[in-house]
Amino acid sequence: MSAPQTTDLPSASRRLIADAVRRASHPHGPAQLLSFAIIGIVCTVMYALLYALLRRQCSPLSANILALIPTMAVNFLANRSLTFRAAHGSLARQATSYLVAYLIGLGASSGFFAILLAILKPHSVTLETAIGILAGLAATVVRYILMARWVFVIPRDSRNPLEQQAQHP
Repeated sequence: MSAPQTTDLPSASRRLIADAVRRASHPHGPAQLLSFAIIGIVCTVMYALLYALLRRQCSPLSANILALIPTMAVNFLANRSLTFRAAHGSLARQATSYLVAYLIGLGASSGFFAILLAILKPHSVTLETAIGILAGLAATVVRYILMARWVFVIPRDSRNPLEQQAQHP
């Protein structure tokens, strides 16, 4: 009679933990989308308030850009730590990549904003604010994709050893 087979408990435990870590940090999970949406809503409200205040002093395009700058900083820091849980990654690389992604979004947002302002004449500050929000929402889709696929992606060689084991058992 052969001895009953035993499972290597430490190895099995490591695999279970690594699998749980992998599932919990799935890049497109509902928690990530919810976090991204909440941060986006907060930043949108912040943008609308700032734009309305700045518009009294500036042109529509200047107010748009000046309202986006502080919301960009809040958005980066919140998404970095809460949505993508990438606070352990290189801040310099992430900030640079995020700036590029945000500038792409800013270009899309400002272009859309300018086109709609040209089409919808005459316009009030309320309409301009609504146009800015719509332009921002369109740019948000682009930014989310860039953040999830490029900005906050952890290079393979700096991943947690448990994650590396889960991917290569």
